[in-house]
Amino acid sequence: MIAAVDIAKQIRDDVYGYIEGVRSGSVVTGRLVKLAVDRHCQDLQNAHERGWCFDADIATRACAFFPMCLRHSIGEFAGEPFELSPWQSFIIWTLFGWVHGQTKLRRFRTSLIEVARKNGKTTFAAGIALRAQYRDEPFEPGAQIYATATKEDQAKLLFREAERMVEQCPWLIGSTKIRKVPAAIEYTAHNSYFRPLGSDGSGTDGLNPHLIIEDELHAWREHHRDFKEKLGSAFGARRQPLELMITTAGDSSSQLWIEEHEYAVKVLESVVTGNVIDDTYFAYLACLDDEDDWQDEAVWAKANPNLGVSVKLDYLQNEANKAHHKPSYTNQFIRYHCNRRTEASERS
Repeated sequence: MIAAVDIAKQIRDDVYGYIEGVRSGSVVTGRLVKLAVDRHCQDLQNAHERGWCFDADIATRACAFFPMCLRHSIGEFAGEPFELSPWQSFIIWTLFGWVHGQTKLRRFRTSLIEVARKNGKTTFAAGIALRAQYRDEPFEPGAQIYATATKEDQAKLLFREAERMVEQCPWLIGSTKIRKVPAAIEYTAHNSYFRPLGSDGSGTDGLNPHLIIEDELHAWREHHRDFKEKLGSAFGARRQPLELMITTAGDSSSQLWIEEHEYAVKVLESVVTGNVIDDTYFAYLACLDDEDDWQDEAVWAKANPNLGVSVKLDYLQNEANKAHHKPSYTNQFIRYHCNRRTEASERS
């Protein structure tokens, strides 16, 4: 087993290397990811003036939770420790490491993460949920964690991934009760639980969430707005709640996603404008830039930060070839694999 000190060193090396690579251009990223990295670096210089500070020890422990406690459950990495990719380490490092200077409570209360398909969103989000349930700092007794989606069956995909992770970890499963009806992961020692919740479920009355994950926001439509607003309004009794939205790009009918995406872009562009829009909103938006050619392999990593890990180059090559020869498939490739918005009328 790798010593904790070695894991901590690897995490810091990965994060610092990623930040340096993004800023120098040696790591291929789009404009919006560069802004996310620049925002973190800029805040290290001046966010203390607004009451925030960065705690590298908390950030390191948050990242270390993944390889030390979690294992993959399906696919080629099944049974192996959850080693974060550098871009995932940067997200966890930033999301959990920034705290209020006096209270030490988490700075970021809302987060939007956008990456193309096959980049491990579900597994990553499941790990974040378990970190918040079992090892958040400061620890939250009686934490309520929810995986939410437009349908409960969709929410259960993320929940089941977390369930399998818990079952593979002796330390976690030893203090956990897994219920099938209603589905729940209960951390019995501290009276906390993790449940799936769909807009087609039994409702949102009485929720007191510590963390809510809104899965595949691009699929949420106008008739889901009330559901989303009720989720967001339930956080009031928690010290450091977190709303985490994770998705691929939507189309012109994805109004809730469009509103959230446009707001997130404004938050990131504050790095350039100098006008702080929202200090408690974190965004990581991995997508091709407007001027990029979707057929150029050199830019695919902008939307696929896990290229070479969970996303295989030959898979994208085959999909791109299909899109090139089948015009009706082009917009699917642009949306799902380049993570760019398309028009609803043009989908196949």
